[in-house]
Amino acid sequence: MNSVKGAVRVLVWAALVVAAAVPSRAQDFPSRPMRLIVPYNPGGIVDFGGRELAKELTGVLGQPVVTENKPGAGGIVGVNEVAHGAADGYSFVLIDPSIVINQTLHTSMPYDVFKDLATVSIVGSSPHVLVVSPRLGVRTYPQLVDYGKANPGKLNFGSAGVGTTPHLAGVLWSQRTGIKATTCPTRASALRSST
Repeated sequence: MNSVKGAVRVLVWAALVVAAAVPSRAQDFPSRPMRLIVPYNPGGIVDFGGRELAKELTGVLGQPVVTENKPGAGGIVGVNEVAHGAADGYSFVLIDPSIVINQTLHTSMPYDVFKDLATVSIVGSSPHVLVVSPRLGVRTYPQLVDYGKANPGKLNFGSAGVGTTPHLAGVLWSQRTGIKATTCPTRASALRSST
């Protein structure tokens, strides 16, 4: 969690800078609870990261940082709430690459990423990992590629929804390997444990 603690420091300083823009309030900032908007359903990796970040921020700031899930439209709903909310340093949004992807998928957006939002910090990273069921009978990447080419249309891949980074990663993999694979988007990217 060292990256979370480092991100907390950056967020605290950024919040203080925002609060300093209003001199009458800067001396007692933060004087009330803060909101950390997570623009996805509860249970996913962004939600988990947001809740951990909120815990750390609460300890450092001495004020509650409340995580609020505002899912919808690939993150647009939650981001829009912060983009058009009060610029007082009391509301943050935790975003992922969808902030960039959405700009390319939609002809118009309800906010301007560069004018309505200010980047504070990178708080983490999430690598993509390619895994298969052991029942498929492949043990190596070349075996998976060979299987996919020999069985067009039989491979499926899960994603957190159309336009998300897992979806685009799967499409890119399909294009680069020449394998026809079908995306299976889920309603929410909940964390799962195997039993």
